[in-house]
Amino acid sequence: MELELDKIIDSIRAELESEEEAKERLVEKARLGIKACGDAIVHAHRNNISKSISKLQEAYNLIQEINMLIEKQHEVLNLSIIGDLYQEYVEAKLFMDFIERQLYPDYNELKVPGRYYVLGLADLIGELRRYALNAIRKDKLEEAEYALQVMEEIFDNIYSLESPKSLLNGLRRKCDIARSVIEKTRGDVTSASSNSRLIKHVKILFEKLSSLDDKSGNSGDS
Repeated sequence: MELELDKIIDSIRAELESEEEAKERLVEKARLGIKACGDAIVHAHRNNISKSISKLQEAYNLIQEINMLIEKQHEVLNLSIIGDLYQEYVEAKLFMDFIERQLYPDYNELKVPGRYYVLGLADLIGELRRYALNAIRKDKLEEAEYALQVMEEIFDNIYSLESPKSLLNGLRRKCDIARSVIEKTRGDVTSASSNSRLIKHVKILFEKLSSLDDKSGNSGDS
């Protein structure tokens, strides 16, 4: 009996060690994937599109490897870092798609669970604010207005999952942050648009005054 129990315990030990090794591999892949997603966003903001696409592909490949491991050991899906990777990838991929005017890919296409697609969408709003501010600094108001439009569209859609009761853990906090971010961005875009119109009006007035001075000078010469 003791020998049989030894074998059972050894078998359980082997299973536990195998599970632990799988978790370690998943965590390492997830960390690499999260870093790749962060790099992809940085490259996208710098308009290094080819580098951004390369990093997104790297992250996507890691997600596929992780999904295959999860199929064998479903319990590892509970690792929070896996959810973090899914969210980061959705945020990075959709930001790249936003730049290329190709919104929105389906979450099944991205190989991520729907809940993390929504949470990633919520995080995307912050990156779109950054994009809008950069556009304003470069005097590209149409780009900033487009970013604001997408931000509002995303919020209006994900908020329906938050109210009247939250269906996703963490979504309420993200929605509160997103609402504040959108309000600030709307103010920035409105202010920039008003300033732009004022500058145009001043320029037109200056040109008219200059034209009158030229005519006055010409008549004086004659």
